[in-house]
Amino acid sequence: MIDYDVTELEEKLARLATEVSGYATITAATPMHEIRAIAEQAGMMFGRMLAAALHSGPITADLAFDIRVNEQQGKERFVAAAGRLFGFGGELRQALSE
Repeated sequence: MIDYDVTELEEKLARLATEVSGYATITAATPMHEIRAIAEQAGMMFGRMLAAALHSGPITADLAFDIRVNEQQGKERFVAAAGRLFGFGGELRQALSE
C-alpha cells in the first residue's frame, strides 16, 4: 500500500480542477453566474478525482455512490468558496478590480 498525505492530495487536486475548469479566465467583469458555473464544474471534477484516488478495493456500485457524494460535496464547497472570494466585497473580486 502506498502511503500519502491526503491533505496534500486534496490541495493538488483542487489546483488541477480550478486550472482545468477555467478559473484563470475570471476577470472583474465576469458575472457571478458564470463564476458559479465554473466553480460547479471544478467542484464536481475535484469530487470525482478525490473519490477515485481514495478508493481501495474492487470497483463496485459503492464507488459510484462515493463518486456521486463527493461530486455534490465538491460542488457545494467550490461554489461556497467562489461566493466568498468573488462575490460582493470578496477578496479576489477586489483584487481583480484594482
